[in-house]
Amino acid sequence: MTRVGGLLVEREGQLGFLPASVAQCLVDDAVVTRVPGTQLGMTLVAGRVVLVLSVGEPAPSPSPLLLCELAGELVAVAGLRVLDVGLFEATGGGVRVGHRVAAALDLGAELARLSQTTRRYRRSGEAS
Repeated sequence: MTRVGGLLVEREGQLGFLPASVAQCLVDDAVVTRVPGTQLGMTLVAGRVVLVLSVGEPAPSPSPLLLCELAGELVAVAGLRVLDVGLFEATGGGVRVGHRVAAALDLGAELARLSQTTRRYRRSGEAS
């Protein structure tokens, strides 16, 4: 049995898993400012402006964010509720928790999808 470290999270009622190599820390009471014309936000973490990726139901600002490293960049993730932290039994696409499987979340793909949507929105706005 292979065990992997990370966070067990809830996203819109579904279990998910983020490996410790992605999840960096929790940021309490972060104030998020929406970026006009996008589904993204920005916040200040330890003196750095950080992109905020919302992956679940909109959270009130201020709210806790999960700081992650995606493609070498720090990204704050909103909409996840951390349920547990530790070592979990690895499965093909996530981890086993009791009799349930928590799928590994691909936040990089979510960020890429939102970035493409933002680029399309900006191009259509420039053409008007």
